[in-house]
Amino acid sequence: MAYNIQFQVAALVLVIITAVLLLEKRAIRLYLQRDYLFLFVASSFSICFDILSVVAIMNEELIGQTLTHVICKLYLFTIALVACALSQYTYKGGKKGKQMVFWTKAARFLPLVIQVAVLILFPVSVYRSENLVYTYGVCVITTYVVCFIYLTTSFFFSLLYFKNMNRHSCYAIWFLIVAVLMAALIQMLNNEVLLVSLAMGIGMVYMYIKLENPETYIDNETHAFNNYACTEYAERMLREGKPFYVAYMKVEGIRYIKEDFGGYQEKELLWQLAAFLTGVGGSKMPVFRNGFFSFSMFCSNEEKLKETVEQIKKRFSTNWKVGKMQFKLKYRIAYLTDYKLISSAKDLIETLQYFVEYNETEKAVVEVDEEGIARKNKLMETERVLQWAVDNNAVQMYYQPIFSIQEQRITALEALVRIVDEKGQIFMPGDFIPLAEKNGMILPLGNSILKKVCEYWKSGEPQKLGVEYIEVNLSVVQCMQDTLAHGFLKIMQDMEVPPERINLEITETAAIHSEYTLLQNMRTLLRAGSSFALDDYGSGYSGLSNLLKLPLKHIKLDRELVWAYFANEKSAVALRHEIAMLHELGFSIIAEGVEDEHQYQTMKELGVEFIQGYYFSKPLPTKALAEFLENFSYEN
Repeated sequence: MAYNIQFQVAALVLVIITAVLLLEKRAIRLYLQRDYLFLFVASSFSICFDILSVVAIMNEELIGQTLTHVICKLYLFTIALVACALSQYTYKGGKKGKQMVFWTKAARFLPLVIQVAVLILFPVSVYRSENLVYTYGVCVITTYVVCFIYLTTSFFFSLLYFKNMNRHSCYAIWFLIVAVLMAALIQMLNNEVLLVSLAMGIGMVYMYIKLENPETYIDNETHAFNNYACTEYAERMLREGKPFYVAYMKVEGIRYIKEDFGGYQEKELLWQLAAFLTGVGGSKMPVFRNGFFSFSMFCSNEEKLKETVEQIKKRFSTNWKVGKMQFKLKYRIAYLTDYKLISSAKDLIETLQYFVEYNETEKAVVEVDEEGIARKNKLMETERVLQWAVDNNAVQMYYQPIFSIQEQRITALEALVRIVDEKGQIFMPGDFIPLAEKNGMILPLGNSILKKVCEYWKSGEPQKLGVEYIEVNLSVVQCMQDTLAHGFLKIMQDMEVPPERINLEITETAAIHSEYTLLQNMRTLLRAGSSFALDDYGSGYSGLSNLLKLPLKHIKLDRELVWAYFANEKSAVALRHEIAMLHELGFSIIAEGVEDEHQYQTMKELGVEFIQGYYFSKPLPTKALAEFLENFSYEN
């Protein structure tokens, strides 16, 4: 008796090759990988039992009818098991690994239970001829129905959760469904061509290549697991509710090595770093590369995590060697010991990144705790409100008067920004300006501020009240933009505001970090008519060389410097000499933070030209400012 089983053998070869690849590559346990392995194992068994069933039928006289029928029934069961596994894979992929409720599990396995019952209660019928063998009867019909149900539900879930799923997941699922259905149809019409097993084998290979290849989760540069794998791994840990402990670290200084010594040294150093981190915890501590210079490590217990952190600290206290060169690298680590503080994998990574990026202390290692997460959540809410305020024109301007001692009146205003959320809550600059500078929102925010100031000037209200110009603060990030001057001049032109009515305040920090770009912007704006003031003079280590390079008109004495004058004699001597020097250099001086008559008179005696502070007025919104200026009079 001759019978050709080349299709089943080809399918078996495919799954064997895939199995070798799966075992060969370094892998990490992810929730969908486990379901893929279940699907893969079920398909492998089905292919094997397909071959065994053909062999058993062909040799029924030797092994007996009972064993032959058992093997055939096991083959029918594995076919339905493959369809059930595919449905499970699709559902969990769409639900992002969320645990199924009891009734969902019961409904999922009910068709399979019915099929098992049918296989137990009813015999399987076998047909055999010289070149043809196949099974038929109630057991086979039930298997087809059960498979059709599972394949239909898989297709339904892939459509229902299409937006949640990886596109390649959907394509792989559809490919397997179509391949199996077409193979089954051909097999039903032509019993001599048994293609179902081959369709399964091809489907498994396709899914491996597109979805479950371990290389998908490996960072090619460092051979650590990549950020995608980190997200998937964290999702599995959170879904299963298993305790885990994680450390996130960012290494500083590597990019400067590339700039100074080249890309090879940078890559070599990255590889050394990843190899060290991978070796610290061994195979039971997966290491993920989350960004170019950042890594995360997951541990199964708190002791292991803290031991790992200590080993990292010890290693970074020594030099890293690349060829003949040695480098000292800085690092920051944030570690989490209570996974219940985290709601999702995305939340986990964002939280750890926050504690590394926005570390308020000088410590290299910080623990993520409930209080810190509360601060982080507040910051994230502030960031959201800031974005909302800029997008919805909810930026509000307050103005603080600047008093001219010579003219004995208010001649200028400083524009100070506030943002308001949907509920009307006001956020002060200290709450959002540092954040805006770090996340880049300071650029659209700065444009919104200038537009608001220009709108106010265009209304004619400031001129009626005797205001000659308005001061607008520039951040360090704004000063680093080579398009700053042209962007600001366009806004003034569009709003029909003369540039000489806008005085821009810069800080010495901005001058230090972006000297060339800042000077180019200043010259462009000066030619158009704007002027500049140096803000917060005396708040740091003001350098005379920087001061002389900048085309400034005003110098604003920081309030701490003003207050220090009244605190001790040394500060008083220093401020008197600085004021004299600034006058000799041709600058006019604005004293900030003046709060009483004594301070005002002292600044006046020292020759200060302008006064700004609560002695005259706090920052006011436009309506309150108009009322204040209309009723303001001062003679002294």
